[in-house]
Amino acid sequence: RPAGAQAGQSSVPGAGDAPAAAVVVSKAPAAVLSDGGRIASFGEMSLAASKVRSLKAEGQVVTVSGSGFDETRGVFLALCAVGQNGAAPTTCSAGDQTSAWISSSPPAYASELAKPYAEDGAFTVELRIKPLIDTATDCRRIACAIFTRSDDPASSDRSQELALPVT
Repeated sequence: RPAGAQAGQSSVPGAGDAPAAAVVVSKAPAAVLSDGGRIASFGEMSLAASKVRSLKAEGQVVTVSGSGFDETRGVFLALCAVGQNGAAPTTCSAGDQTSAWISSSPPAYASELAKPYAEDGAFTVELRIKPLIDTATDCRRIACAIFTRSDDPASSDRSQELALPVT
């Protein structure tokens, strides 16, 4: 159990240092899970989902909310395969309501794609979570989580990364 974690809480899989071969500016925060795995938190940042267990095989809409994120840094929100040994998440869902881009100052090309943060680095979106991210990535067979990850301008910065493991 991580320092400061209470009984019933656990570290988020995938949080930790990236492998030496990866170029990273920072490591992922050592987040703590609570409320049956529906909330991941680290410092002021929090990520919560309406459902993370027993998701439907055909997919379903899940409400995901966050707060305490750095409003000067955008994040992608998606279902991703958990990286091995603390590496950054690998294959992630994209498009068709399966992902979201949260940024109050997106690059010019993304001004219509990104949703701005609310007050205090907060956001709420609905994602369509499907167990098949692509033809080679089946979350029924490998570890996956709903992740926040830094957006394009800071993609190697993992300080905004939180994860909610799904089953």
